[in-house]
Amino acid sequence: LLKIFLFTFLFLYSFFSLYISYFILFKYEKAENYGYAYVKLINKLSEYKDKQIIIDLARDPGIGIRIAYLTNYPPEKMQNQLRPQLKTPYYSSTINTDEVYKINNIEVKPLSFGDKCKKDLIMVGDNLTFSQKQIEEHGLKLEFKIQDLTGKDELQGYSTNPESLNNCSQ
Repeated sequence: LLKIFLFTFLFLYSFFSLYISYFILFKYEKAENYGYAYVKLINKLSEYKDKQIIIDLARDPGIGIRIAYLTNYPPEKMQNQLRPQLKTPYYSSTINTDEVYKINNIEVKPLSFGDKCKKDLIMVGDNLTFSQKQIEEHGLKLEFKIQDLTGKDELQGYSTNPESLNNCSQ
């Protein structure tokens, strides 16, 4: 009887511990590593098929591959597109962060504010990509915000407004 009681107690304790750790705490502790915001971003970007979209990859060089995967972009096209960009030797410890991924109307590359003069352009980045000063200086307009699992703003999308800028010759 003692063995059955001990086994039942350990089983219930283990199950309860797993439930608390995995289903409650884990979601909030590792939310930023899930890439959940990019899954939501793909759904949001389907509303902007008529615009060019640039996604910043400054802090995460794997975003381009994730976007290609999430949009079901053909792997052959991606391989042909990236082949000329492979600049680093295979056994090098450095990462080529200059890779540009073009997936339909989405371009994943390091963000440059030189693109601010383009019409029908949406720039997407994380919390560190855009400062309030840059938003005002380049005439960017907030289009959307994407939240992660915890409800924290993870990604922002800004549209360009070249008509409002004096240094854009159009």
